[in-house]
Amino acid sequence: MDKALEYFEAAGLTVEDGKVTDNGETIVLKYHTYDSFAEMSTIVQLIQYSLTSVGIDAQVTSTADDIDDWLGDEGNSGEWDISMASMFAVPRGDN
Repeated sequence: MDKALEYFEAAGLTVEDGKVTDNGETIVLKYHTYDSFAEMSTIVQLIQYSLTSVGIDAQVTSTADDIDDWLGDEGNSGEWDISMASMFAVPRGDN
């Protein structure tokens, strides 16, 4: 975590009281995923925890729709900064 905070400071961001800010504004990442696979929510929770641990606010949303269609929809432009999707799936017997 200390190394991450060093990188933020080197990038010109401010680190105070465990929060990373840019010109006084808290850094917020909009994280989008889909809920077709139960594993996704666990992975997203771990990533959200990691981001929060280094002072970044992570706002997580998900969709039941096809993630590629959702991300490519012009109406969703600006609604996400990072996204996670699974390109491969191992057969589990439930689909």
